[in-house]
Amino acid sequence: MAASNTPEDQPAAPAARPALRGLKAAALALGGVVVLAFGATGALWWWAGTEGSLDTALRWAGKSQPLTFESATGSLRAGGHIDQLQWQQDGITVHARDVSLAWQAWSLLQGTLKLNRFAVASVQVINERPPTTTPTIPPNALGLPLRIALDEFSVGQFDYAGKTAFTASAIAGNYLYTGLQHQLDLKSMAFASGRYSGRAALTATSPLTLDASLSGALAVAIPNHPASVPLAFQATASGPLTELLVKAELQMTQAPPADAKKPALQPQASATARVMPWAAQPLPQADATFRDLDIAALLPNMPQTLLTGSASVRPLESTPATASAGWGLQLQLTNALPGPWDQQRLPLEQLDTQGEWRNGTAMVRSLKAQLGGGEILTSGEWTQTTLAGKPATTEPAAPAQDWKLSATLRHINPAQLHTQLTPLPLDGRAEATGQGATARFDASVQAVAGAGSRPAPRTHSGQNNFLQQLRLRDAQATGSWSPKQAGGTLALSALRMRTDDAELSGQFEVQPAAKSGQGKLALTAPGLEAQFNGALQQTSGGGELNLHGRDAAQALRWLQKLPGMPASVLNASASGSAELQARWQGGWQDPALQARLEVPSLDWMAATPKTAASAKATPATPVMAPKAAARPTLLKIRELQATLSGRLSQAQLGAQGRVEVDQRRYALQLAADGGRLKPAGTASPSLGESAWQGLVRQLSLSVEDPALGSGAWRLATRGPVALKWTPARAGGDAFESGAGEALLTAPPSTASSAAPSQATLSWQPVRWRAGELVTAGRITGLPIAWIELLGGPQMTGAGLGGSLVFDGQWDAVLGNTLKLRASLARSSGDITVQAEGVQGNSARVAAGVKQASVSLETAGDALSLALVWDSERAGTASGQLRTRLVRAPDGQGVGGWLWPVDAPLNGQLRAQLPRIGVWSLLAPPGWRLRGSLGADIAISGTRA
Repeated sequence: MAASNTPEDQPAAPAARPALRGLKAAALALGGVVVLAFGATGALWWWAGTEGSLDTALRWAGKSQPLTFESATGSLRAGGHIDQLQWQQDGITVHARDVSLAWQAWSLLQGTLKLNRFAVASVQVINERPPTTTPTIPPNALGLPLRIALDEFSVGQFDYAGKTAFTASAIAGNYLYTGLQHQLDLKSMAFASGRYSGRAALTATSPLTLDASLSGALAVAIPNHPASVPLAFQATASGPLTELLVKAELQMTQAPPADAKKPALQPQASATARVMPWAAQPLPQADATFRDLDIAALLPNMPQTLLTGSASVRPLESTPATASAGWGLQLQLTNALPGPWDQQRLPLEQLDTQGEWRNGTAMVRSLKAQLGGGEILTSGEWTQTTLAGKPATTEPAAPAQDWKLSATLRHINPAQLHTQLTPLPLDGRAEATGQGATARFDASVQAVAGAGSRPAPRTHSGQNNFLQQLRLRDAQATGSWSPKQAGGTLALSALRMRTDDAELSGQFEVQPAAKSGQGKLALTAPGLEAQFNGALQQTSGGGELNLHGRDAAQALRWLQKLPGMPASVLNASASGSAELQARWQGGWQDPALQARLEVPSLDWMAATPKTAASAKATPATPVMAPKAAARPTLLKIRELQATLSGRLSQAQLGAQGRVEVDQRRYALQLAADGGRLKPAGTASPSLGESAWQGLVRQLSLSVEDPALGSGAWRLATRGPVALKWTPARAGGDAFESGAGEALLTAPPSTASSAAPSQATLSWQPVRWRAGELVTAGRITGLPIAWIELLGGPQMTGAGLGGSLVFDGQWDAVLGNTLKLRASLARSSGDITVQAEGVQGNSARVAAGVKQASVSLETAGDALSLALVWDSERAGTASGQLRTRLVRAPDGQGVGGWLWPVDAPLNGQLRAQLPRIGVWSLLAPPGWRLRGSLGADIAISGTRA
């Protein structure tokens, strides 16, 4: 039976249409979203492949991460190159230079980060995190969100600076993370005198297990043997990450040539150890033996040695008296190559010691060492401390491990420790006690009576200068060391050191980790007195420093006795006096300063190295005449006064005085203000790492030199000049100068007195950093007198005179690209020259200068020099010279560019010159040109 078409059924169709339209709208919206998503993804993919996308992405990352970079090229999708990259956070700074990266972005869709190549020219890691007493716990897992495949990585130079320093180079290898395991294949690494390779595999999930090996080959130079000895190094580490078994072996691969007079040396070493990095005792068990071992061959900057002996670490049995776990340490060695420390030798001859380690404290049970021609005897013991108010039978949960130590020195010759110390044997004693984490000590040494007749050793100059060496009479020190107080506190309640002619006494307290200290010290030495009394913390402090040099000659002779003085001080001589007074109030971050330096008269002569006066002659080698020794430089300071006042962030500096260097005399007047820039945020860098700014309000410098004639040459600024210095790690220091103007004034008594005596030098802001220089400016009204000054004696004696005036300008941008444009041209005036007549007589005539200019310009790395001279009676000349500059490595050169020795040279010179004596300037020194000159010269070759 057919359904009836009732009125109630009619609205059903219209109701379905809105629902259908809604579904269509939703489908269209969803489709639009999908299309938009695909479009956005496609646009993003296209953008990631464009040049410059890597630079943009790094800039975005730098807004949310402590990441900075310079000059990035390439694309985000394929990789690129970054000149400088730096990351800094929580006291760790990583600086990378010349970073190159190539990767496959499509691999991310498969859950893998695929990197074809990652290369870095140099990486520097600086760890300045403060020490922490919070124990760390071992990781449970080391998984990563993506699988990683790094086909090739290389690091040209790697430097780590922290509590320890590490340097390696030529590092190359590959890395793979499978999701279950980290795999590292080290193909090459250069460290000290060896080259190494190895592999390592570490599981990513618990239990973390390591399997690693390292092998290397090195050639070491054995002392007193002409040929180097090849050595092979092998090391393995395996087991759980919390308890590793480490084995290492070093042995010869080829025996050195036999010597009938000396037994053959056979360097070798072997060691096994159980390492628990997160345990209270990281090295619970170890054994090592070594023979003829030279530490300098394995570790750079270490002394040369020939060590033979053994070392071991063993756990000790616990007893009721020593409930805590302990470990015994034993070391026996002999050194067949002892010597002074400053000759890259180890003064130690023999060592036999036994010690213990309990509750984080090491204690020497017994020690016998032979060094410096004498011996040191040391013994120690634990002293158990019971808690007050409890019977001795009560067992504390963690008994305090107190200790005491005593040492005796017998006939130690300081000259065998350091060649610049007096060969007067010393006796001494030392007592030390430890209670908890605090150690207290009382030590003294004194010269052995009647030992002053011993011969002095040979010094750095090869001569016997026993009377010039520092002769220690006695020294006493009483104090304590508290490692838990402010990160480590050394307090000396009494200090006294006396030599034959000087004395240092006082007391002080220093906290290196907190960068703070306080004390009172007094030094009395020949010709010198110094007093220090004050305290200095980061935000508080106050005190004064007074230094009075009554006699510079006596003070310098005393300083030359001290060990470690540079050759410039050892070979110098001085006379005169000086005085420094300084006071401060507040912490070292921004103290209020008051300082004054007065130098009424001070002469300093820096001697030059002496040339050999004679040489050994043989029939095959005739005696050559010795070269004349260079004349030593004499520096004289007269009536110099310098003052500094204000806070470190905004201080005023004033200075005035006269300085003479040989025959040249300088007069200086300076007024400036400025100081340390406060860093943003809560960071507090050291003074050496802080940025500094200043404002030179007045600078006047005059120079007088008899070789340049009478009168003074002056430079004086017109208006203030802003300066800024920003130090940075890894050679990234930067200097900036604001725009400024200065007047150059020539003396009126020169041959060109008719010319204007003043020139104006103006410059735009200057920016400099390693490998980069930006500067521009101009000079107007430069009289010919300044050309004579810069040209030297030959130019001064050419007989020029007149009113010739030059204008010049320069514009230089030196960096990754080279842009240089500079010129100097006549603006007005004329010169008179010494002309030669037909009969040989001479007379001064006006040159009638029409044009005189020299210009310098670059196009890429090509440099061209152009010269134009046109005059009525002094001839004409024009020339061009072309060469090339090269980019200097590691920021060397001027603005990072060098003119190499093999740079090509080509150009030409055309000249028509009459009988003018001034053209002798074109001849070699000592020559004189006579007659007229016509020339058309082609130039080709190299700079060499």
